[in-house]
Amino acid sequence: MSLLNAADLSFRYSSQPEPLFLKASFEINLRDRIGLVGPNGAGKSTLLRILTGELAPDSGCIATRSELRTLFVPQQTATLEESVLKDYVLSANPELAALHGEIRHLETQLDDLNQATRYAELLHAYEERGGFQLEAQAERVLQGLGFTSGERQLSMGCLSAGQRVRAQLARLLLGSADLLLIDEPTNHLDMAGREWLEDYLLQRDVAYLVVSHDRAFLSHATTRTFELKRQALTVYEGNYE
Repeated sequence: MSLLNAADLSFRYSSQPEPLFLKASFEINLRDRIGLVGPNGAGKSTLLRILTGELAPDSGCIATRSELRTLFVPQQTATLEESVLKDYVLSANPELAALHGEIRHLETQLDDLNQATRYAELLHAYEERGGFQLEAQAERVLQGLGFTSGERQLSMGCLSAGQRVRAQLARLLLGSADLLLIDEPTNHLDMAGREWLEDYLLQRDVAYLVVSHDRAFLSHATTRTFELKRQALTVYEGNYE
Protein backbone atom coordinates (compact mmCIF):
# COMPACT_ATOMS: atom_id res chain seq x y z
CA MET A 1 0.00 0.00 0.00
CA SER A 2 1.39 3.38 -1.00
CA LEU A 3 1.83 6.05 1.69
CA LEU A 4 3.31 8.73 -0.56
CA ASN A 5 3.83 9.26 -4.29
CA ALA A 6 6.15 11.95 -5.63
CA ALA A 7 6.05 12.80 -9.33
CA ASP A 8 8.56 14.90 -11.29
CA LEU A 9 9.85 16.94 -8.33
CA SER A 10 12.30 19.73 -9.22
CA PHE A 11 13.88 22.26 -6.88
CA ARG A 12 16.42 25.08 -7.04
CA TYR A 13 17.42 27.56 -4.35
CA SER A 14 17.21 31.12 -5.64
CA SER A 15 20.82 31.71 -4.61
CA GLN A 16 22.11 28.86 -6.77
CA PRO A 17 22.43 28.81 -10.58
CA GLU A 18 21.65 25.11 -10.98
CA PRO A 19 18.75 23.04 -9.63
CA LEU A 20 19.47 20.46 -6.94
CA PHE A 21 17.33 17.85 -8.68
CA LEU A 22 15.03 17.54 -11.68
CA LYS A 23 11.95 15.35 -12.24
CA ALA A 24 12.52 13.14 -9.20
CA SER A 25 9.80 10.49 -8.96
CA PHE A 26 9.34 7.75 -6.36
CA GLU A 27 6.87 6.14 -4.00
CA ILE A 28 7.03 5.17 -0.34
CA ASN A 29 5.01 2.16 0.69
CA LEU A 30 3.75 0.74 3.96
CA ARG A 31 6.66 -0.51 6.12
CA ASP A 32 9.30 0.58 3.58
CA ARG A 33 12.87 0.83 4.93
CA ILE A 34 14.55 3.32 2.61
CA GLY A 35 18.06 4.75 2.61
CA LEU A 36 18.60 8.10 0.86
CA VAL A 37 22.21 8.45 -0.28
CA GLY A 38 24.28 10.82 -2.37
CA PRO A 39 27.19 13.26 -2.17
CA ASN A 40 27.12 16.26 0.15
CA GLY A 41 25.15 19.10 -1.39
CA ALA A 42 23.10 16.85 -3.67
CA GLY A 43 19.84 17.92 -1.97
CA LYS A 44 19.05 15.02 0.38
CA SER A 45 18.06 17.17 3.35
CA THR A 46 16.17 19.53 1.04
CA LEU A 47 14.16 16.61 -0.32
CA LEU A 48 13.16 15.62 3.23
CA ARG A 49 12.03 19.19 3.92
CA ILE A 50 9.91 19.08 0.77
CA LEU A 51 8.29 15.83 1.92
CA THR A 52 7.37 17.46 5.25
CA GLY A 53 5.84 20.47 3.49
CA GLU A 54 8.44 22.88 4.91
CA LEU A 55 9.59 23.65 1.36
CA ALA A 56 7.59 23.59 -1.87
CA PRO A 57 9.03 22.09 -5.06
CA ASP A 58 9.45 24.33 -8.08
CA SER A 59 7.50 21.78 -10.09
CA GLY A 60 6.00 18.35 -9.66
CA CYS A 61 3.58 17.11 -7.02
CA ILE A 62 3.29 14.91 -3.95
CA ALA A 63 0.21 12.81 -3.18
CA THR A 64 -0.16 11.16 0.24
CA ARG A 65 -2.52 8.72 1.84
CA SER A 66 -5.38 10.39 3.69
CA GLU A 67 -4.33 11.55 7.18
CA LEU A 68 -0.74 10.38 6.73
CA ARG A 69 1.20 10.91 9.98
CA THR A 70 4.80 11.97 9.30
CA LEU A 71 7.55 12.74 11.81
CA PHE A 72 10.85 14.39 10.91
CA VAL A 73 14.23 14.58 12.66
CA PRO A 74 16.61 17.11 11.04
CA GLN A 75 20.38 17.14 11.56
CA GLN A 76 20.09 20.28 13.68
CA THR A 77 17.12 21.13 15.82
CA ALA A 78 15.84 23.77 18.21
CA THR A 79 14.51 22.48 21.52
CA LEU A 80 12.92 23.94 24.62
CA GLU A 81 15.81 25.08 26.82
CA GLU A 82 14.02 24.61 30.14
CA SER A 83 12.52 21.19 29.42
CA VAL A 84 13.97 18.26 31.32
CA LEU A 85 15.24 15.64 28.86
CA LYS A 86 12.85 12.90 29.98
CA ASP A 87 9.87 15.28 29.88
CA TYR A 88 10.88 16.46 26.42
CA VAL A 89 10.95 12.89 25.13
CA LEU A 90 7.60 12.08 26.76
CA SER A 91 6.09 15.05 24.92
CA ALA A 92 6.00 12.73 21.90
CA ASN A 93 2.52 11.98 23.28
CA PRO A 94 1.12 15.44 24.17
CA GLU A 95 -1.97 14.10 25.96
CA LEU A 96 0.00 11.81 28.28
CA ALA A 97 2.70 14.45 28.75
CA ALA A 98 0.08 16.94 29.95
CA LEU A 99 -1.35 14.38 32.38
CA HIS A 100 2.15 13.57 33.62
CA GLY A 101 2.88 17.24 34.25
CA GLU A 102 -0.37 17.79 36.16
CA ILE A 103 0.20 14.69 38.28
CA ARG A 104 3.66 15.90 39.26
CA HIS A 105 2.26 19.31 40.14
CA LEU A 106 -0.41 17.79 42.39
CA GLU A 107 2.17 15.65 44.21
CA THR A 108 3.06 18.74 46.28
CA GLN A 109 -0.57 19.36 47.31
CA LEU A 110 -1.72 15.99 48.63
CA ASP A 111 -2.54 17.44 52.06
CA ASP A 112 -5.58 19.03 50.43
CA LEU A 113 -8.38 16.45 50.18
CA ASN A 114 -9.76 17.86 46.92
CA GLN A 115 -6.35 17.89 45.32
CA ALA A 116 -5.62 14.38 46.58
CA THR A 117 -8.86 13.17 44.99
CA ARG A 118 -7.98 14.88 41.75
CA TYR A 119 -4.50 13.33 41.93
CA ALA A 120 -5.94 9.81 42.29
CA GLU A 121 -8.29 10.38 39.33
CA LEU A 122 -5.49 11.60 37.09
CA LEU A 123 -3.17 8.80 38.13
CA HIS A 124 -5.86 6.26 37.22
CA ALA A 125 -6.43 7.94 33.83
CA TYR A 126 -2.69 8.04 33.20
CA GLU A 127 -2.36 4.33 33.87
CA GLU A 128 -5.42 3.44 31.78
CA ARG A 129 -4.10 5.39 28.78
CA GLY A 130 -0.68 3.72 28.85
CA GLY A 131 1.33 6.43 30.58
CA PHE A 132 3.50 4.08 32.60
CA GLN A 133 4.18 1.95 29.51
CA LEU A 134 5.24 5.11 27.67
CA GLU A 135 7.60 6.02 30.50
CA ALA A 136 9.14 2.54 30.45
CA GLN A 137 9.58 2.76 26.69
CA ALA A 138 11.16 6.21 27.03
CA GLU A 139 13.68 4.80 29.50
CA ARG A 140 14.59 2.01 27.07
CA VAL A 141 14.98 4.41 24.15
CA LEU A 142 17.09 6.89 26.14
CA GLN A 143 19.32 4.10 27.38
CA GLY A 144 19.64 2.66 23.87
CA LEU A 145 20.71 6.06 22.51
CA GLY A 146 23.41 6.36 25.15
CA PHE A 147 21.90 8.67 27.78
CA THR A 148 22.88 7.92 31.37
CA SER A 149 20.32 7.98 34.20
CA GLY A 150 21.75 11.28 35.42
CA GLU A 151 21.55 12.93 32.00
CA ARG A 152 17.84 12.10 31.74
CA GLN A 153 17.11 14.65 34.48
CA LEU A 154 19.11 17.48 32.88
CA SER A 155 17.42 20.41 31.18
CA MET A 156 17.74 20.57 27.42
CA GLY A 157 19.77 23.77 27.80
CA CYS A 158 22.51 21.81 29.57
CA LEU A 159 22.91 19.28 26.76
CA SER A 160 25.44 19.45 23.95
CA ALA A 161 24.32 19.90 20.35
CA GLY A 162 24.86 16.20 19.71
CA GLN A 163 22.85 15.23 22.78
CA ARG A 164 20.01 17.46 21.62
CA VAL A 165 19.91 15.69 18.25
CA ARG A 166 19.78 12.35 20.06
CA ALA A 167 17.01 13.71 22.29
CA GLN A 168 14.94 14.67 19.26
CA LEU A 169 15.60 11.23 17.77
CA ALA A 170 14.37 9.63 21.01
CA ARG A 171 11.23 11.77 20.91
CA LEU A 172 10.57 10.73 17.30
CA LEU A 173 11.01 7.04 18.12
CA LEU A 174 8.31 7.33 20.80
CA GLY A 175 5.88 9.13 18.51
CA SER A 176 2.96 7.66 16.61
CA ALA A 177 3.54 7.91 12.85
CA ASP A 178 3.13 6.11 9.55
CA LEU A 179 6.35 7.55 8.09
CA LEU A 180 9.60 8.64 9.76
CA LEU A 181 11.98 11.00 7.97
CA ILE A 182 15.40 10.90 9.65
CA ASP A 183 18.46 12.93 8.67
CA GLU A 184 21.85 11.44 9.63
CA PRO A 185 20.73 9.69 12.85
CA THR A 186 24.06 7.95 13.51
CA ASN A 187 26.24 11.08 13.50
CA HIS A 188 26.20 11.33 17.31
CA LEU A 189 25.93 7.64 18.19
CA ASP A 190 28.66 5.20 19.18
CA MET A 191 28.73 1.68 17.77
CA ALA A 192 26.43 0.29 20.47
CA GLY A 193 23.94 3.09 19.81
CA ARG A 194 23.99 2.48 16.06
CA GLU A 195 23.36 -1.22 16.52
CA TRP A 196 20.54 -0.52 18.97
CA LEU A 197 18.93 1.93 16.52
CA GLU A 198 19.13 -0.58 13.67
CA ASP A 199 17.33 -3.21 15.72
CA TYR A 200 14.73 -0.77 17.05
CA LEU A 201 13.82 0.57 13.61
CA LEU A 202 13.54 -2.89 12.11
CA GLN A 203 11.17 -3.93 14.89
CA ARG A 204 8.88 -0.92 14.37
CA ASP A 205 5.78 -1.36 12.19
CA VAL A 206 6.41 1.93 10.41
CA ALA A 207 7.93 3.12 7.13
CA TYR A 208 11.04 5.26 7.24
CA LEU A 209 13.29 7.22 4.90
CA VAL A 210 16.72 7.80 6.40
CA VAL A 211 19.59 9.94 5.10
CA SER A 212 22.96 8.53 6.11
CA HIS A 213 26.58 8.12 5.02
CA ASP A 214 26.99 5.15 7.37
CA ARG A 215 27.26 2.25 4.93
CA ALA A 216 27.03 -0.47 7.58
CA PHE A 217 23.90 1.11 9.06
CA LEU A 218 22.29 1.43 5.62
CA SER A 219 23.14 -2.16 4.73
CA HIS A 220 21.53 -3.48 7.92
CA ALA A 221 18.59 -1.11 8.39
CA THR A 222 17.28 -0.54 4.85
CA THR A 223 15.81 -2.65 2.06
CA ARG A 224 15.43 0.02 -0.66
CA THR A 225 17.83 2.76 -1.73
CA PHE A 226 17.21 6.19 -3.26
CA GLU A 227 20.36 7.75 -4.74
CA LEU A 228 20.38 11.49 -5.38
CA LYS A 229 23.26 12.40 -7.67
CA ARG A 230 23.89 14.83 -10.54
CA GLN A 231 20.38 16.31 -10.26
CA ALA A 232 18.72 12.91 -10.67
CA LEU A 233 17.12 10.47 -8.25
CA THR A 234 17.52 6.74 -8.92
CA VAL A 235 15.55 4.06 -7.08
CA TYR A 236 17.18 0.70 -6.30
CA GLU A 237 15.30 -2.27 -4.88
CA GLY A 238 17.87 -3.33 -2.31
CA ASN A 239 19.96 -2.03 0.57
CA TYR A 240 23.18 -0.05 0.17
CA GLU A 241 25.38 -3.13 -0.10
